[in-house]
Amino acid sequence: MKSLWALVPIKCFTRGKSRLGGMLSQEERGELVEICCDNVVSSLLASELFAGVLISTDALGVRDWAAGYGVEVILEEPGNTLAQVLQSGLRHIEKKGGDSGLMVMGDLPFLQVAELTSVVGALGSSDSVIAPDRRRSGTNLLGFRSLDKTPIHLGEPGSFQAHRQSMERAGLSYDVVEFKGTGFDLDLPEDYRTWRRWVAESAPPEGLSLAAQIDSAGIHREPIGSRTQTSSPGS
Repeated sequence: MKSLWALVPIKCFTRGKSRLGGMLSQEERGELVEICCDNVVSSLLASELFAGVLISTDALGVRDWAAGYGVEVILEEPGNTLAQVLQSGLRHIEKKGGDSGLMVMGDLPFLQVAELTSVVGALGSSDSVIAPDRRRSGTNLLGFRSLDKTPIHLGEPGSFQAHRQSMERAGLSYDVVEFKGTGFDLDLPEDYRTWRRWVAESAPPEGLSLAAQIDSAGIHREPIGSRTQTSSPGS
């Protein structure tokens, strides 16, 4: 991989996480999404693994937020599907000279640099890497060593299995990489309750305080629980 880029699709902060509407106000949901995105983008930059980080969004507020990180931003048409947004982002990366890419969802509050290092390392020996959510239903990270081989099912129900099946049909090798930080996303009320519990149980003396803006406690950037990495039988 000569030029690996990270691509993060982010819609308007306050439009996200509607399924948490019974627990949080629109403003609180927007704040929660921004906290997660802060962690994802700062982790990508701190890893120093990428030739560039690209934010794809249809929201001017997200564009302005991303400017604070000095990353690339492209504005998408409102109403585009996630797959359309990602394909557009990959084309932009190709124009910038990128030849491989890692797509990362923005709602990962515990994503860590060490995990990203392992994910990128898997691309050194496989055509693709897939990091499922903790329920092994959706996909939170999807990487390709070559941008001309990119079957994308992100945003679709059951995307984890769909990605595996697409790779196998295309004859592409892939690794399945599973960590706490890559697997834990904030979609459902039970996710939010788990996140609150983990935050309350964390008492870090140092490190990035992601939750301080809406909780009195912070969370550290060390793994919460064990980490595992698995490879597909065909990789």
